[in-house]
Amino acid sequence: MSWNHRVIRHVTDEGDEWFGIHEVYYDDGEPHSCTKEHISPCQEDIPALKWELEKMLQAIDKPVIDYQHFLDIEVANEADEERGKE
Repeated sequence: MSWNHRVIRHVTDEGDEWFGIHEVYYDDGEPHSCTKEHISPCQEDIPALKWELEKMLQAIDKPVIDYQHFLDIEVANEADEERGKE
């Protein structure tokens, strides 16, 4: 499984949107899951912090992913688990 930083679009119940950077995990090249909360840069040293910030900036140039995508996957996985119990 691979991962990278990506910009995720969130929509509130009121219809307002906001964007955050998350770690996104891939299965067979497709976004499969992400961190529940957006992330903040924090590393053990300056070179590692620089690397993380550079990766976050690269995320801005990639297509935005809707958070709903991951919620839909979660719901589908739960439905599969329920069917497996039958």
